[in-house]
Amino acid sequence: MNKYLNNFLKSYAYFHQKITCVGFPKVSNIELTNRCAMDCKMCPRGSMKRPVGLMDFKLFKKIVDQIPLYANQILCIHGIGDSLLHPDLNKFITYANKKGFKTTTSTNPSSLNPKTIETILESGLGHLTISLDGVDSDTYRFIRGDAADYEKALKNIHNFLEEKQKGRYSKPEIEMSIIKMDKTEYSLEEFYQIWNLEGIDRVTAKDFISWDGSQQNIINMNKNVVPNNGRPDAGKFACIRPWLTISVLWDGRVVSCCYDYDGKFLLGDLNTQTIEDIWNGEKAKMLRKSLIEKDFSTNKLCEKCREVKGAKPSRIYPLNMFKMVKQFGVKKILKFIRQEGNVFIDG
Repeated sequence: MNKYLNNFLKSYAYFHQKITCVGFPKVSNIELTNRCAMDCKMCPRGSMKRPVGLMDFKLFKKIVDQIPLYANQILCIHGIGDSLLHPDLNKFITYANKKGFKTTTSTNPSSLNPKTIETILESGLGHLTISLDGVDSDTYRFIRGDAADYEKALKNIHNFLEEKQKGRYSKPEIEMSIIKMDKTEYSLEEFYQIWNLEGIDRVTAKDFISWDGSQQNIINMNKNVVPNNGRPDAGKFACIRPWLTISVLWDGRVVSCCYDYDGKFLLGDLNTQTIEDIWNGEKAKMLRKSLIEKDFSTNKLCEKCREVKGAKPSRIYPLNMFKMVKQFGVKKILKFIRQEGNVFIDG
């Protein structure tokens, strides 16, 4: 199947409010571990009740072997933990690369030691996001917790850049990121200036997320956060994610969305089921139905979510694309088709 056709079929099911979704889901991320060395204030991991563990390589292979390239060109191999803490990371990346995926993961600089640097460079990882939320020690420690050492973080990043340059490695692409929130708002421009240097491919300020909206202390960290990605009307409609994606936890259980950090609404288990079984299984249909009807009696996960990506349903989709073209322009609509609706719905 062509990737554009696959994206269209899923979008068609969403706009026509079908609870059975034709097409294959994008696996938005595979969590190798939910271990992490940091205690970040904007992360709900501290409230997580599920066990901490490591994904088994055989399970990873079983999952990756089911994913067609038309559904995923990029494979994100991290979840709420830090994948660099998995001792077999090299095997996971190497296998995914051999299957034709561009691999990407995210880490905090504390995990960049000589061993993990070697693993990243030798494995052929396609893209690495290094999250450094701050431009000074006080801010960094406030956000990342008492274990955060800003000077050590800087040293680890520069060691990594030096090793990559010294070994003449073309990969990974390196992205430096900071989260936009009340505590960092003043320093975004300085962050761009600091990391606009050779060896860094991209510098980004990422939007603050409130996860599933269940942690008020996280929401309070950014009182200026705009719910529903800046689209005031987005929360009126069913969130599109259950028509597009799934996320896999380290133990093989499947959730609809990466914001379900604690496995609150499980769709299935890839130890005993296939992705196709889960994608249109009873739990997935129940989730879509609850979002269409705005009935959260069986779906407490989504009840308080402020990260909704939704759009008005249309029984004439894709004919209503002509109206969308007039409203949003051709370029944005093409991005919508290519990227499964995320750009359009972000609006």
